[in-house]
Amino acid sequence: MRVKTQARRDAIVEAAKYVFREYGFEVASMDMIAKEFGGSKATLYNYFKSKDEIFFAVVKDTVETDFEPVFQLLKQDDELPISSRLTQFGSEFLKMTLDSSVIAARRMVLAEIQRSDIGRLFYENGPGLVIQLIAEFLEHEISAGRFVSCDTNLAAKQFKALLNAELHELYQFGCIENVEKACIDDVVTRAIEAFLTIYKKPN
Repeated sequence: MRVKTQARRDAIVEAAKYVFREYGFEVASMDMIAKEFGGSKATLYNYFKSKDEIFFAVVKDTVETDFEPVFQLLKQDDELPISSRLTQFGSEFLKMTLDSSVIAARRMVLAEIQRSDIGRLFYENGPGLVIQLIAEFLEHEISAGRFVSCDTNLAAKQFKALLNAELHELYQFGCIENVEKACIDDVVTRAIEAFLTIYKKPN
């Protein structure tokens, strides 16, 4: 019986990240991932049932690992003004979601949704997980008396949508390739001003 280890699983996920990014989901194969990993297909199947399952692991790992430092910005000292925490988070979050590898992953999913359940699973392990983490932050702020009582899941979706409203589709459809930091900062400022107008409890 093959013994599973977390280190080997992590190595497979890292290899898959590279293969998916370089070749796209449709072209990528278990053989290609095994070659990049430096092991056999049998080893891959000992950890994952399919290419889809590896892809979901890649998405979840990206959110939990690459995005974790961004979400830590929401967990800073409560004495820091809420607008400052949201601004720092918003700027880093928007830069991450506009990264070429993240945009490429979303394009891969959009190309595959007619052939499998990958769209729903991608949402649950990616954007859905992000919304959950933002909602948990909002619940803390409501308990602390800084935000009005609300449906935190809905508010989290609205906050994420405000951050993405001005630039996301332009990137997704290839209308622009890069934007200056000052522009991102302006977008984030407008998004947070709108969000706080709705949900911040009056002083």
